[in-house]
Amino acid sequence: LLIAMQSATEKLPDPYPLDGQVMSLEMATSLLMAGDIIGHFSNLPADLEEQTNILKAWLAGAAEGKAASGLPEGLRNDIVRQVNEEKLRIATAREIVKSLSTVEKSVEQWSRDMQKRALLEPLPAILRQVQGVFDICAQHRAAQLTRACRRLIERCEAGTSRNAMGDIEWIAEGLGSLGFYLEPSLQGKPPAERALNLFFTRHEKHEEFEDLLGQSQVLPVEARSEEHTSELQSRF
Repeated sequence: LLIAMQSATEKLPDPYPLDGQVMSLEMATSLLMAGDIIGHFSNLPADLEEQTNILKAWLAGAAEGKAASGLPEGLRNDIVRQVNEEKLRIATAREIVKSLSTVEKSVEQWSRDMQKRALLEPLPAILRQVQGVFDICAQHRAAQLTRACRRLIERCEAGTSRNAMGDIEWIAEGLGSLGFYLEPSLQGKPPAERALNLFFTRHEKHEEFEDLLGQSQVLPVEARSEEHTSELQSRF
């Protein structure tokens, strides 16, 4: 299997485009299979040769430019499940990172001219959508931090903030922490809990932030609505 992967890499474009997807699914699946073989080395499945042959043929076809619309037939269900989970994790993380970047840029623009509060108007809806995805994915602390950032933006938009610059710093740090949290997921890996641990540890004793978290916990749980669920399914 590793020899087949090496042979396929020789056909990849060099340099590989930064946003390229050439053989990404085939390689990711083969790496998962290789990891599964190593993890169960003392108890290998009876159909191992058949499974590796399926992947080797798939890799060879991809190296010759035969793009596949999905996973090859006959692949084991547990490998298919792992691949689909990884694909969903990557797609979800990309969408959220894109949304957080939009919010971050708008807040930065507003910080330069605080009379332009219209820049903040669409942001709570964007963050409500993000927190909905986090809740659906059972990433509740990420959802909690997203709700807190949303509350900060809402009070800046309403002009009720007593310290707008302080709120901007909190928003920037919160969004940055969410970005670091999602970074591994862009590669299909579980998110980095440490990024949220650091943020909450720094601010857990801050009375105003505790109040924000408390407010975020008692807000109506729009995040769990069927609207968010159907939107997530339609995207991915």
